Amino acid sequence: MQGTLLNLIGEIFKEKYKSLGWKKQGPNYRQITKDGLGRIINFQSSQWNSDENCSFYINYGLYIELSEELENDSFKEYECQLRRRTVYNKGVYTITKDTDFSEIKDIVCTALCEADALFDSLPTKTAFIEYILDKGKDIPGVLNLSTCILLYKLGYGKEIYERIKDERGPFRKLAELIEQENGIKRVADPIVSITDSHLIELIEKMGKKERVHSSAESDSFKAYREAETINDPTVFPKLLEIAMNEGKANKSMRSEVYSFIAIVLENVFNEEACLFLVNQVEKEKDKSVRARLLDLLSRLSVSESIDISPVVICSKSDNSRVRCDALRALGAFSSDTSKDALAYYLVQDDEKKYKYEILYAVASLGGIGISSDVPLLEKWLNSKNSDIKSAAKYAINRIECGVRYKGFNL
Repeated sequence: MQGTLLNLIGEIFKEKYKSLGWKKQGPNYRQITKDGLGRIINFQSSQWNSDENCSFYINYGLYIELSEELENDSFKEYECQLRRRTVYNKGVYTITKDTDFSEIKDIVCTALCEADALFDSLPTKTAFIEYILDKGKDIPGVLNLSTCILLYKLGYGKEIYERIKDERGPFRKLAELIEQENGIKRVADPIVSITDSHLIELIEKMGKKERVHSSAESDSFKAYREAETINDPTVFPKLLEIAMNEGKANKSMRSEVYSFIAIVLENVFNEEACLFLVNQVEKEKDKSVRARLLDLLSRLSVSESIDISPVVICSKSDNSRVRCDALRALGAFSSDTSKDALAYYLVQDDEKKYKYEILYAVASLGGIGISSDVPLLEKWLNSKNSDIKSAAKYAINRIECGVRYKGFNL
């Protein structure tokens, strides 16, 4: 059945897209406009396919870069700034031995009209950028950090400012840079604090297990959202006390306290609280809680003054899961110590043995690296593994086009 799918992809391409300047590469059709707008249609096979049954999906997207002409002319659908999947026929297309080829071809061509309509409505790179600026806030995942940085570098800093000024974490740093460059004076955020009793109540709700129709209806979801509003640094001593006392014998409590600390750290940095989380990586004996800790650290941007030895030790663990979690976390620390730990895997020659470690190390260095770190990544542009190759290309682009502010690569 896979052969029939390949014939279908090839036949539709010749009849519908080849004459319009599209190029075919495996299960992908691509078209690149003169002003640097990339369009892609991707046929994704189901992982559950068999000799008797072949199901597939149709993904499509739009892709741009900083340069006027696309350097990455083999961009993947998952690299696109805007990605969609066809919904006709409930989004799933199936070929069996009883399938009529002409019928499935008509179904797929009808589904592809969805992609054609989007492409026709956004004929240029400028039109696509204007669409992102206008609609991006309402489409989950579109105005992510990478896209916002790209738009900033393309000269749309003022336009994205209103959309990101109230965001947390790295978005805040980008907003501050735009403010600095354009003389924008932000009204200081009011201090939002919390009583000790309500703090404990909130932590308990964060770890509450519920059966609800939607996660947004749960007490846990609401508690997390409330925690995200706290920006009073005086809350840290109490959080550390709870973690060391009430959470000592309760791993669920510890896990939620760690989460609470990390959430508040994104709003107001505190070196003592950050160092506490780092040190707990070494002290935490529960594997799942330690994994949670490393994940929380990976979301922060931390100065060079923090001793990250516990995370570095984890990056050399005998457990591959721990190693990878630690390598992700190292991407939050813009220090030579962190880069040295990442470099250990980036100089390895056995990419089959260290595939995932290399992937995470590449991604992390892309977030904290500077121009002198690019050579470490360049060797992986020739990797036989397509995931590593794409990750290296993205990481280098992020370093070369990245925004640096207060020592952090945004």
